[in-house]
Amino acid sequence: MNYKALLEFEELNLPNGIYLAELYWGDGRSKEEFYALLRNKTSDELKLAIWGILQYENYLTLSTTRTYEILEEIKNQCQNKNFKYLSVIPFWKVDDEEQLKNLIKEYILEKDYEGLVVRRLDAIYRDGQTIGFIKIKKKVREVTSK
Repeated sequence: MNYKALLEFEELNLPNGIYLAELYWGDGRSKEEFYALLRNKTSDELKLAIWGILQYENYLTLSTTRTYEILEEIKNQCQNKNFKYLSVIPFWKVDDEEQLKNLIKEYILEKDYEGLVVRRLDAIYRDGQTIGFIKIKKKVREVTSK
């Protein structure tokens, strides 16, 4: 399908690679929006969020640092072109535990994002569980029991 988001992605004219992205509906954060995505899966109003890169040009492995450098370039291109349907998932370099706690509070608890992925700067994406990537998600039982 010629989703507007995919047309914007093509407009970037990025090098050959394997880009990790998800189509979403609305803000893409809540369970209700997930069900809305299923109801609207053929709509050309779906949005696309890029969140990672497995392969870029001739590089078969990318560290977190290099991935973020490339994602920053893509994010800037999206902003310069005023894309409406294509974006890059926000990312931050966290220097200490307090910064991480603040991100968890703001994005997971207050803004209701699905979660965060914490990555070591030298980590390279591997399929399956790894100590280089840790997912942090809100569990309803933890929020309601407080």
